[in-house]
Amino acid sequence: MITLMANTIDLDIQAILHKARDLIVDPRRWFQGPITEGARDANGKSVAADSEQAVRWTLRGACEAACGGRVEAVEFLLRRAAHNCGYDIDLIDLDHYADSRMAHARDIKILDAAIGLASSAVSEPAEQIA
Repeated sequence: MITLMANTIDLDIQAILHKARDLIVDPRRWFQGPITEGARDANGKSVAADSEQAVRWTLRGACEAACGGRVEAVEFLLRRAAHNCGYDIDLIDLDHYADSRMAHARDIKILDAAIGLASSAVSEPAEQIA
C-alpha cells in the first residue's frame, strides 16, 4: 500500500483507485467530458465530483470523488499508468481524447494499471503532499 499524508489525512492510494474504478466501471456511470466537468447528476447537469447528487463521472472526476477532491494524490500514478498503457497525453486531456466508445475501456485500463503500480510500490516510503 502506498500511503500519502495530505495535511493530517492518511490517504490509501490503492483504496482511492479501487473506489474510483468502482464508480465508473459501469459505462452508464461514466462520461467523457472536459476537465472542468468531473461529474453529472441524474439530469445531466454538471455537479462537483464529490457531490451527493453525482451519478456519472469522468476518470478524473471519479478520482476526485474517491479522494475527497485531492486528485493530485493519485495523479502521478495515473500519468505513469497512462504512459505505460501507451497513452502519451496529459491526464487533463484524457477526459476528452479519443472516441467515447473506446475511451471508457481506456480509462478502466489506466485505473487497473495504476492499481497495479500502487500495489507494486508497497515498500516505498510515504511522501508528503502540501
